[in-house]
Amino acid sequence: MELDFQYNEIIILSGPSSTGKSYFAKSHFTPSQICSSDEFRLAISDEPFQAQAPRSTRENDGDPNRARTTSAKRFQAMSQDAFWLLHQTVAIRAKHGQLTVIDATSLYLEDIESYVKIAQTQHIPVSVVVFNTPLETALKYDATRQFPRGEKKLKQQFRAMKQLLKRKRDMNQLGVRNIYVVTDAAHTSLHIQPNRLYVNLASGLDVMGDGHGLLASRIALIKQAGYVQGEDGLYRHPDGRKLVYLNDETSRGSEPVDAKNVEYGQYPSIAMINMMKKHVESGLAYAVDSNHNYKIWRWLEGRKVSMKHGDEVFVKEMEAFEQEYGADKTAVVKKEWAQFLKSLPSHLVIEDDGHVRAVVVHAGIHDDMMGKEDETVRDFCRFGPTDGLLENGKPNRLDWTQNHHNGVLVIWGHVPHPEAQVVGNTINIDQGGYCGHYLTMLRYPEMDIVQEKVAQSFVPDEDNPILQYYQNRFDVPLIQKYNEGFEVATRWKKLRAHPDYVKSAIETVSTHSARIEEMFYIPPTMSPPPKTSTLEDYLEHPQEAFDYFESLGVKRLIVEKKHMGSRAVLALFRTEQIGKRYINRATLGTILTRTNAKFFNDEDEQRIVHKLVADFAPYFAEMNTDVLLLDAEILPWNLKAAHLIENQYGLVADAALYTREKHLQSLSEFKEKHQSDRAPNAGAGLDDSGRDGVQRQQDLQDGPQGVQGSLGVPKGPQGPQGRQIDVEIAAAEQKLDNARRFQRAFTYFCWNLDKPDAIQIAPFHILGFDSTSHFDKTHEWHMQQAQRLAALSDLVIDTPYRVVEMSDEKAKADIIDWWAETTSEGHEGFVFKPLNFIATSAHRDGNKADELIQPAIKVRGREYLRIIYGMDYLEPENLEKLKKRSTKKKMRNALNEFMLSIESVERFLKLDRVDRIHECVLAAMAYESEPMDPRL
Repeated sequence: MELDFQYNEIIILSGPSSTGKSYFAKSHFTPSQICSSDEFRLAISDEPFQAQAPRSTRENDGDPNRARTTSAKRFQAMSQDAFWLLHQTVAIRAKHGQLTVIDATSLYLEDIESYVKIAQTQHIPVSVVVFNTPLETALKYDATRQFPRGEKKLKQQFRAMKQLLKRKRDMNQLGVRNIYVVTDAAHTSLHIQPNRLYVNLASGLDVMGDGHGLLASRIALIKQAGYVQGEDGLYRHPDGRKLVYLNDETSRGSEPVDAKNVEYGQYPSIAMINMMKKHVESGLAYAVDSNHNYKIWRWLEGRKVSMKHGDEVFVKEMEAFEQEYGADKTAVVKKEWAQFLKSLPSHLVIEDDGHVRAVVVHAGIHDDMMGKEDETVRDFCRFGPTDGLLENGKPNRLDWTQNHHNGVLVIWGHVPHPEAQVVGNTINIDQGGYCGHYLTMLRYPEMDIVQEKVAQSFVPDEDNPILQYYQNRFDVPLIQKYNEGFEVATRWKKLRAHPDYVKSAIETVSTHSARIEEMFYIPPTMSPPPKTSTLEDYLEHPQEAFDYFESLGVKRLIVEKKHMGSRAVLALFRTEQIGKRYINRATLGTILTRTNAKFFNDEDEQRIVHKLVADFAPYFAEMNTDVLLLDAEILPWNLKAAHLIENQYGLVADAALYTREKHLQSLSEFKEKHQSDRAPNAGAGLDDSGRDGVQRQQDLQDGPQGVQGSLGVPKGPQGPQGRQIDVEIAAAEQKLDNARRFQRAFTYFCWNLDKPDAIQIAPFHILGFDSTSHFDKTHEWHMQQAQRLAALSDLVIDTPYRVVEMSDEKAKADIIDWWAETTSEGHEGFVFKPLNFIATSAHRDGNKADELIQPAIKVRGREYLRIIYGMDYLEPENLEKLKKRSTKKKMRNALNEFMLSIESVERFLKLDRVDRIHECVLAAMAYESEPMDPRL
């Protein structure tokens, strides 16, 4: 007799004691798979069986049966605990999809039912094996056991077993898959079915989203991915890759092809089922079940099915097929196709070297369902979660992805999405082909997207989910979604926005920012080098930037001149209709500040935007794009910072210059007046002013009255008599020079704005074109594009830059000289970046390989830093304190904002929902709201 079990089944060995259950279990299963009541009882009590207590002979006891009674109660209590532990173990193993064998008597329907409930909760099957060996055989074996059960107990158990066998129908109704009755355990074998849901990654898999009768586009997609049609009509990849059908190959659409090229090509849905079947049966493809498949195979079997929502297209094809090929052939293929569709698994688990990598499923799956398959799982995978019907009669679909947390990539379809993108470790590859959008293929594990544009839509506009998506993508999110903090999934990791800083960011967005539809990017903050300069009279120096990147294994850097203006984000559209599509407003573009406020008033913005779009027309045409996103600096500084310059820097400079000039003048007059004085003799008489020599000496030490200490200027050090005034004058001259340098530092970045075209725009990041970001390009490419834009428009300037090899010491020395020369002229400083836009570390100096590193480090000039740290920051005592600064938090936030900025731009270009774009922007603004040294 052969017993058949599933790979993850709960197998209940039922039968009286001494009938061979334990022997059978140990002969066919590993110790870890067996849950034995005896073993659990032993683990609880150190006693596997109830010991027989003798009758008491103690005269003072009063109850001769007391010992036996208390022993039985104690044994019963321990048995209950042992079975509780057994049930918990079975439940946990079932949760993880492990085959489990229960070695206990399990002679009552209630025993069976308790295990069935566990199995149903965990979506795994249950079988019962009843050991019905002869009573005489059991008694004979029992007599040889160390702890015999006894004839009375065995006879009770045999009677219970016979009653259980009479209730097979009840067991089936409970959900027991198979009931086996074993009379001779020694001559019983078993077969454990492997998990058909698991497939090996092998040479790679190409997962195809919903096809819906689009035969011509499906074939074009397969060919585009490199598959070649053989003489048998099947498609094979030269590298041995396999296709995976996400399914819904039938219904809704209709793209026939010549039947000479594809069997039954004149009937697209029929041909697609037939083609899928042949590829799967030939080992060239895998396929999963789906909602339309489910309806189709039941209809093919002759069941009563409501063929609506596009399935009527398949019915018409079958009617035409029967007219052309006859009833007999139609009956044959109906049976074959029904059996094939019915046999498809609910989902597939992709593994590589024994590790689960991804899951392919049609409509969705919960984490605890992966690798398991019962009717509940099958229905969920076919239809996904729903909650009643909408007014239009369609199901109200729920978002199952919110509960996906186990880290496995889930590849799914069913619900058309405009773009194929990874969200929360899930990627939907149904891009609404039947809506006139795209058929999509995901190449796994490469994660490359291959798409074929479908020429027409097969649904009316009011039923087109892609159109509806675009119509609803501008819905403003509810503030409650963000108030308590939230997470944003980036391509690297999930980032958490703290509720305290989110509220501050929300206030900024609500009161100072542009329309929410226009906000798509927060330029990430940038840190100076993590270490201050080792040179005595420098706070920042290029050497520390070189040292930082070299310690991370970066081979090449790009060094760019840092413009001192106001950061700006430009979104330019070739036509106003394109602008409407992206930001819900008919416009040629927008210009926003770093915090997403309007950079200009509406009139100036549109004048500048119209000029840029006109100037860039050749660039739009050459790049074949309708959209141009720029990260730039707009000069001069006083364009946006005039109030700050006038009321902060200007007033401080004027006050410092006035008081320091007056102080120096007073010192000079004092010296001139008293330069004929000589050091007084002790006890000398009065001078011409009536002061004695001691008083004159005190005057020389204190200096002129009423001026010391202005703007924090100290009296000056006490020095030897006769030289003190020279020290005071030298210090005052230095202070006055500091003030003059401070004034020159900030006025260098300002110029007259009387002319409307006086501004200059310096782009340094070409963030993206329509649907394509440029984070995969080098920074040199971005600089070259900026040069091309500068050549097209007199509003645009390019940025001086150099590429340097980290191994070239002379080149690095030249960069340092260039920086020193440029900053001495008044420029702000330089920005040092890895040549690659997205750079990761090499395994070097204790750093982990492939970790994201700082995208940019700024090194500011000595004179410019007066604006930041004060006019006297280079004084030795001040510089000593400043060199103790820490950039750790700044660098952490720079990385977080960098990840969020990339995510938000890519979502914007893919026309994602506004709430998904906004969560990236708001999270970045929340990081910007964290308390931090603003001078870094």
